[in-house]
Amino acid sequence: MILGISGSARRNGITSHAVKEILSKVNDETAYISLSGKKISGCISCLGCIDDNRCVVQDDFLAIADQML
Repeated sequence: MILGISGSARRNGITSHAVKEILSKVNDETAYISLSGKKISGCISCLGCIDDNRCVVQDDFLAIADQML
């Protein structure tokens, strides 16, 4: 699967349209994610990930990380 991610603050801006256009040309399964409006925190050095390498901070990145894998 090919995952296209738009990091633009504008949900339906030029970047979004460009990513979607590229995905439309791929001959494989695709998915699209816009980071607009998502809450993604930076690392807070809590070491909660030390056992399983999974961030314990509850934000929107958890679902995105699953798709990235």
